[in-house]
Amino acid sequence: MSRRELISDQGGFTLVEQLVATAAAMLVLFGLTTVIITTLHQTARVNGRVDATQRARVALYGIIDSLHSACVAPQIAPVQIDSTGTKLRFWHATGSAVAPTPMLSEVDLTGGTLTQSDYPATGGSVPSWTFASMPSATKQLMTGVAASPAPFRYYSYSNGQVSPTPLPTPLDAGNASRTVQVTVALKVSPSSTGTPDPGAAASVQDTALLRFSPAAFSTSANNLPCQ
Repeated sequence: MSRRELISDQGGFTLVEQLVATAAAMLVLFGLTTVIITTLHQTARVNGRVDATQRARVALYGIIDSLHSACVAPQIAPVQIDSTGTKLRFWHATGSAVAPTPMLSEVDLTGGTLTQSDYPATGGSVPSWTFASMPSATKQLMTGVAASPAPFRYYSYSNGQVSPTPLPTPLDAGNASRTVQVTVALKVSPSSTGTPDPGAAASVQDTALLRFSPAAFSTSANNLPCQ
């Protein structure tokens, strides 16, 4: 082929071929973008759930540890009246005394924030202690806590075992005196300030049985707490 023929050659892609190639490239680019966005979203969700789980476990173990020291005297019910699904009121204390002086703690969920207020004893003796009207300390346990399901549930004995049905709240004097088990369940959102992702919320749960000894060793037909 001569030089003149090469210069005048009009061969190349047609418009249809260019449109098809462009559309194929856009489909490939769209697929890659979707994969990248999905991967980033899933990574953010996993990281958020790990963050929520770690924070929730710290708060959960703190509450459960306090409940494990709630039996301050034999057959004295530590869970107090007016405890609800979002507010737990109970006595607890540690020490070597036969009947240590307890502290009244109130763990409350309001507006997604879980706080604990501690009221020191001001006088009295077992089981008629008196407590300060104002807390000596209030601390924020965590934020981003869902109110549903209710974080606190209370159970009594029925037919020789813990009933599967929680007691109605708020607890009245009769049900508070029969509460032998408290279940704490927290559903927590990540602490990040990005777009809320309901799928990143984490749920943790634990239970405290309020007894000195296993139920099998109880000689009381009433199966009251702290025996």
